[in-house]
Amino acid sequence: MAKAGFSVVALKPEYENLYGSCNFVAVRVPEISAGATKIKNGQARYAKLAATTGVPWYVIGLLHYRESTCNFEKHLYNGDPLKKRTTHYPPGRPKDGAPPFTFEFSAERALKDEGFSGWKDWSLAGTLFRCESFNGFGFRAHNVHTPYLWGFSQHYTGGGFPRDHVWSDTYVNKQCGCATLLKWMEVHAMIAPLA
Repeated sequence: MAKAGFSVVALKPEYENLYGSCNFVAVRVPEISAGATKIKNGQARYAKLAATTGVPWYVIGLLHYRESTCNFEKHLYNGDPLKKRTTHYPPGRPKDGAPPFTFEFSAERALKDEGFSGWKDWSLAGTLFRCESFNGFGFRAHNVHTPYLWGFSQHYTGGGFPRDHVWSDTYVNKQCGCATLLKWMEVHAMIAPLA
């Protein structure tokens, strides 16, 4: 399956190379560890969503961490409050139901809307592809490894979107990336290694 002209097959060597060589930025290790622990602490709730969506619990946790630091009072879509539909991109979500929403209701729809439900390739490359697609492939146009995956590793040093659709060469994203968190969780036996 391709999205925005990209495919898992085409990106697999890149993902595997970057993941294999991924090192944690030393000064960020406490934040990486804390982030992984937050995800692990939410495992029971993520696992219930995994049962209805087919998305591994830790993938839901990674997205939730990036969007709201695992705040269960926020939309998985983008971290907006669950008290009303989203106002930031994507706006007006979820399209059905009535606010206030539960995290589970909104998250299930976010995963469906973004093509996660029904996705079968949860290999390392498939997982990183889905995580990158959730935020978008816009960093690739600027030859920058997305911090959505590689934040707090040596693969991301700067450049980004301080606001939706606005690029800055000098902006530095200050969040841990999904791939960095995934590797930390694997190294510390919080999840089984991905093939």
